[in-house]
Amino acid sequence: MAKPFRGVINVDVTQSVPDWEPYTQPIAPEGTPSVLYIVLDDVGYSAMGPYGGLIETPNIDRIAQRGLTYTNFHTTALCSPTRSCLMTGDQEQVVESAEPLPTGHVVLSASFERKGESMPAEGTLTLHLGEREVGRGRIRTQPGKFSIAGEGLNVGKDAGEPVTDDYPGQGPWALTGGTIKRAVVDVSGEPFIDLAAEARMAFMRD
Repeated sequence: MAKPFRGVINVDVTQSVPDWEPYTQPIAPEGTPSVLYIVLDDVGYSAMGPYGGLIETPNIDRIAQRGLTYTNFHTTALCSPTRSCLMTGDQEQVVESAEPLPTGHVVLSASFERKGESMPAEGTLTLHLGEREVGRGRIRTQPGKFSIAGEGLNVGKDAGEPVTDDYPGQGPWALTGGTIKRAVVDVSGEPFIDLAAEARMAFMRD
């Protein structure tokens, strides 16, 4: 509710005072333009007629000709969070180090502390340089390139989406300025992620 409830709730309805104001739909000011969002799941924008695609969409073509079309929207690869990003504009989240990072052999890491049980998860992302904290910020998790078990292992490149629009280079962002001499994957110990639970949550979100 956007507005506080100002009614009175008693045991008997005759002694109660209703207040429906918090539940009323907002009304746009006079003269506000009408905005229509059209969201299509599981289809690339280049498949439809307005963008030169092979699928004939005459009705959508007419709407597009009278409005605005955009091609620089990045999805989260799942329906619900993508719609949320489209409606709120909240997609890119940035947590920066409070100091310049040194070059050479350094250990950079990040930790995420979840708050509450909401989905997508919300919490605090902390950046570390070795054992020292160098930055933190509150974020909301956003599924990236879709895969039930995650994006997969990348060594010397990253096949997923860039974390920000100003990320340099082009995918798959091969490592430059250094040499990877050895990569070790240690799968001992308890599993870090319950993949079955993650898959269930992914399908529930979708």
